[in-house]
Amino acid sequence: MAPEASMLRGSRTQFRARLPADADLVYRLWSDIETWLLLATVPFIPLTVEGVRRRLDSEQADGSAPADSLWLIAETVTDPAEPAVIGTAGLWAIDQFNRRAHVSLVLLPEWRGQGYGTEMLLLLCRYAFSLRDLRRLELETLERNTAMRSLAERCGFSVEGRLRQRDYDAGRWSDVIVYGHLAEDLLPDTAS
Repeated sequence: MAPEASMLRGSRTQFRARLPADADLVYRLWSDIETWLLLATVPFIPLTVEGVRRRLDSEQADGSAPADSLWLIAETVTDPAEPAVIGTAGLWAIDQFNRRAHVSLVLLPEWRGQGYGTEMLLLLCRYAFSLRDLRRLELETLERNTAMRSLAERCGFSVEGRLRQRDYDAGRWSDVIVYGHLAEDLLPDTAS
């Protein structure tokens, strides 16, 4: 396997490019209100799968995806003939000059709590640090998102701050916890 491929593949999961054929999955993630409330910084607006498909078609056809972001599909690798799509991951607000980016990770509800997120986040870090030559990753999450906070800390992210009452969260203002991860902090078992 080429070194680049191993950067996008772990023992249980792998990343691939997001394609227009993934519209149903992306629609499912973007339409789940609970997931939306944990992740989004804009109000929830009902979508259609056709609208999502048009957006993904447009991104692929004319390159209208923002140049400062990369969105990937996460799949299982336990059955190579039938990989199961389990979620998405991405780097956004990529700043090549300062060599930093923000991290995003979303699992479908039925795949949560089974350890897939840990491998996905470690793979995303390895990719960002080794293939993109980034030196810093940032992750922000609502204070109540204990699953993401625990995941970030397990994967070597450090709490760097609290933004008090920054985001509107389903009828209340919520603190946002800010995490950072430097390339030199990469856990030894993920550096290879």
